[in-house]
Amino acid sequence: MVADDGLIAVPAAGVLAGVDEHSVLLIYSSEDADTWRERLNTAARLLVSPLDGESSDAAGREAIDVACAAAAARLLGLVSRDALVEAVQTELGHLRRKEVALNVDKAVAAYADAAGFAAEVTEGREDQADDYAPPDWVELPFEEASVSAPVIHGALTSLESRTGLWRTLRPVVGDAHCKGCWWICSSLCPDGAIDVVEGRPAIDYDHCKGCMVCVAVCPTHAILALAEHGAVPAETAG
Repeated sequence: MVADDGLIAVPAAGVLAGVDEHSVLLIYSSEDADTWRERLNTAARLLVSPLDGESSDAAGREAIDVACAAAAARLLGLVSRDALVEAVQTELGHLRRKEVALNVDKAVAAYADAAGFAAEVTEGREDQADDYAPPDWVELPFEEASVSAPVIHGALTSLESRTGLWRTLRPVVGDAHCKGCWWICSSLCPDGAIDVVEGRPAIDYDHCKGCMVCVAVCPTHAILALAEHGAVPAETAG
């Protein structure tokens, strides 16, 4: 049951997850059924219930949920019209009489609209595990951090694109405070602009954008953030 057709195009919503040829998909939409069949190209049975003028915008959707429930009841073929009306009145009995009547009318209308699809939804089939085969696992060799962690070059970084021209702040390693824990700054640099030379971090200023991530993660505060204009050489910092 899809009350908001805008969610169908959102992958994170997972509206179509698990839908197959045994599924019945009911969509409330201002678009017609042919449009949705072309868009979805699904093997599921597709039913589209048109939104009326009152519920075509967000301000008029106060009864769309009860319409979904009523249509679902008709699709199952197990709930009579009288039982549906009684259920709506019971569930919404705490509301004002006018609001209850509005929801009852919406439920009855949706129940009637789905008359041609009564009992379309049937009991699902049981999944059998007789033919189950476990996946083939891929064994990944383990490497020591000293081998795999340093010199990880960030994606979309090109040697020919000198992104260091973007920088307004320059990270400078002060040798007096650097403890040689290069796996931290070199691994966490988002652009892979910190190399390791003889156990010490070496910043590639041609490609360092000046994001200052290395300054933030350095546990000994050995990396200083200096203004790009007039920055001092690394050997004099610290």
